[in-house]
Amino acid sequence: MCAQYCISFADVEKAHINIRDSIHLTPVLTSSILNQLTGRNLFFKCELFQKTGSFKIRGALNAVRS
Repeated sequence: MCAQYCISFADVEKAHINIRDSIHLTPVLTSSILNQLTGRNLFFKCELFQKTGSFKIRGALNAVRS
């Protein structure tokens, strides 16, 4: 199952190097109300603050630069 789609940590590092100069660092936020309602610590990665308003720029840019 994994043979076709598995990625390694080295793949992730390479992708990071490919896109890091064009990607905004986006905040990770939490909500005390949602944490209390769920009984868990929830974290939200705010990719809407990317230039395109979406996380998809990461994959698209990496594909173009690879």
